[in-house]
Amino acid sequence: MSSLALPSFAKTNWILKILGLREDGFHELRTVFQMLDLKDELILRVTADPEIRIQVRGRAAPAGPENLVHRAARLLQRKAGVSSGVELILNKRIPLGAGLGGGSGNAAVTLLGLNQLWGCGFSLSGLTALAAELGSDVAFFLRGGSALGAGRGELITPLPDLRRSVDIVLLYPGRGLSTKAVYSMRNWGVWEGGERLTRSWTKNTIHRFSRFRNGLHWTHLENDFETLLFQRYGFLEEAGKALIALGCERVMVCGSGSTLMGLGCRDRRQRREKPSACQEGGELLFCSTLSRRRYRKLLRKSGLDILA
Repeated sequence: MSSLALPSFAKTNWILKILGLREDGFHELRTVFQMLDLKDELILRVTADPEIRIQVRGRAAPAGPENLVHRAARLLQRKAGVSSGVELILNKRIPLGAGLGGGSGNAAVTLLGLNQLWGCGFSLSGLTALAAELGSDVAFFLRGGSALGAGRGELITPLPDLRRSVDIVLLYPGRGLSTKAVYSMRNWGVWEGGERLTRSWTKNTIHRFSRFRNGLHWTHLENDFETLLFQRYGFLEEAGKALIALGCERVMVCGSGSTLMGLGCRDRRQRREKPSACQEGGELLFCSTLSRRRYRKLLRKSGLDILA
């Protein structure tokens, strides 16, 4: 096999807590990731020469070394000592700068696909270590489903899948936000915790999640960026009102923004027109949660050998 066409999914965060700035310059996080079935497609074709070439279709995105897909391919190529190259076609549907992890998901799928096509032989734990070099949430997309994230987000603990999928309305307001800029909007203090707190938070969150995975309770969901972003950006406040007008019971920021997600939206199927609160280029995107079991099944159906 010399090529693969793989789905690359988005994510949101049920919980996102920022515990402070670490000595290494990153922020210590505690989060619960959730994969969504909103997806890009990544086509990988092995080439005899060592070059890495990217074509981007759909949404505008970088096609050079600044793209995480390129960085992921180059990192794996270097670590595995591969002499082959790859042509990558990225069919982009997930908005950029939207808090949906589109670029991170693309990078993770690139690692999974090229590990097989190039015959690198990395285990899942080996790819996880590479993923941590690329970005804080890339490792989550190697597993999917629901998962805890600790450290700067790269320490992943899988959670049991939700017993049933949850329908979600995403409102992308037509502009992205810089993650770095969002973090700099507030002084989050200094992280002085340790491993004991990490274990304690993980244990408590697993217990908490297991209680509501039969049916999400909106009061359990929280995002430390939410109030900050609604106060700073009037267009997000208006977008949130638009989702409430659609009948959503709970509106949250996805990750560090700019996308909002509406939960429990009664009019999800009936009203697909763009709310007037959207800026030019704003979009409504309809999706559902994606379980780890379903994610692995879709990857396997695409020809990927699933790593244990």
